[in-house]
Amino acid sequence: MAGVDFDAAREGLWQTKIGTQGSSKRYSPLPTGTGYSLQNHLRTTVPNMGQVESDELYGGIDRKGVHCVFPVQAKGGKDKLNIVQILQDFALCETKFPDLVCRPIAAQFMNAAVIVLFEFERGKRGISIASEKHCHLAPPEEMTKAELESYRQRVG
Repeated sequence: MAGVDFDAAREGLWQTKIGTQGSSKRYSPLPTGTGYSLQNHLRTTVPNMGQVESDELYGGIDRKGVHCVFPVQAKGGKDKLNIVQILQDFALCETKFPDLVCRPIAAQFMNAAVIVLFEFERGKRGISIASEKHCHLAPPEEMTKAELESYRQRVG
């Protein structure tokens, strides 16, 4: 699988390797922390499960400084999120990134201007939603300079 050095990620070295690869990797201020795109449309195999897919895979650091992997599922139109995909994301993380904390994220596009972001966690009762955020996508002309500066200060 080109573009992802799983051995380096397992050793916690992905943050320096990604930072030196230039503009081919995208930085994203994830809702749970800061991350770098490792792979999009990731398709791989997981023992005892077979082939799994994730729409996007980020490596990053959460707001507490913990090294994490963020598999992302994104659904739009009539497509709906499915718990099986989140189970597969957990299995993918356990297999490919056993030393990193798995923080699965799902994005459900409600309409052209609203995206709902879910973060999942696994506990004694199974998988549950750890957080839910509704994001309104505002056209640039609706943003004031003060709002943009405030945003830059928060995600800086």
